[in-house]
Amino acid sequence: DLIWVQSATVVADPPEKAMAGGRDKWLSRHIVTLIGSARKDLYLCSPYFIPGQEGMALLGKVSSLGVKIRVLTNSLAATDVMIVHSAYAKYRSKILRTGIALFEQKPSIGRRRLSLFGSRTASLHTKAIVVDRAEGFVGSFNLDPRSASINTEMGILFRSGPLAASIASILEDQMNTSYEVGERNGRLVWRDANQTGNAERAAEPDASISRRW
Repeated sequence: DLIWVQSATVVADPPEKAMAGGRDKWLSRHIVTLIGSARKDLYLCSPYFIPGQEGMALLGKVSSLGVKIRVLTNSLAATDVMIVHSAYAKYRSKILRTGIALFEQKPSIGRRRLSLFGSRTASLHTKAIVVDRAEGFVGSFNLDPRSASINTEMGILFRSGPLAASIASILEDQMNTSYEVGERNGRLVWRDANQTGNAERAAEPDASISRRW
């Protein structure tokens, strides 16, 4: 069904961003403001998730306010860019210790090809943010340095309780069929809630030894 929103704004990076210009108009400023406004819960869906020091500081600040943060991104088995996953993997322990719930998308059925620099076969593609089930963002912006500083991105900022709640519900359903990343005895573990006994894995699930290497 169509949901008519209270307000919606198309936001986009200026072309001069490609030459590191027009910083005051960059889309990332809107994203930072949106994330920083969360007071109850925050959903982040980003196929490529590399928060960086500034991103971790922002998420840490929001989490310290008691905001429940949930992140959905690609697993190693699902990603189409291993270089990105390698950078993201370095943040997983920091993310968990900040109190953020971290979910990794399972690989899609029938995946055959892996490209070092990306392709259209990524299991997870949606980029979305939902804040307090009241407002959010949907667009091309990944929560990573490339989207923040290099690519010219665009998307829609919206305010609508029904639409925000609908997107949050979709993301929750996706998280429930993904792997939840946790820690046990200082080591990462992956839990699949759909399996009997909530079994844990001590290595990246569904990823071959060569891919993990």
